[in-house]
Amino acid sequence: DFVRSLAADFQHLSTNQCQEAIEDLLQRCAEQGHDLPLDACKALVTFVLSIAAVRCVGHRPLQWSCLDLISRGARAARAFESQADAADLHSFFFKLCKKEVKSQPMWK
Repeated sequence: DFVRSLAADFQHLSTNQCQEAIEDLLQRCAEQGHDLPLDACKALVTFVLSIAAVRCVGHRPLQWSCLDLISRGARAARAFESQADAADLHSFFFKLCKKEVKSQPMWK
């Protein structure tokens, strides 16, 4: 899975490489449109809130790309056939936000 491999390498990338990696991820999301599965949406949310947010503190332009990734996941959730999946993603997002707000200065 591309998101997981990116997450493993993201901390070691330069700022420009981070931006390029996020743009590549955005392009992959755009290619799938609203057909992102629940697991992919959760991976995007986890990547942005837990990994990319740390890099955004030092490089504010990354924030817009990260917000775009979150919005892609949200748009995909609206297209889920199952309301239970949409509710699961919604719950996952808020639980992860609550956890990350406590540990990361960017979210404070």
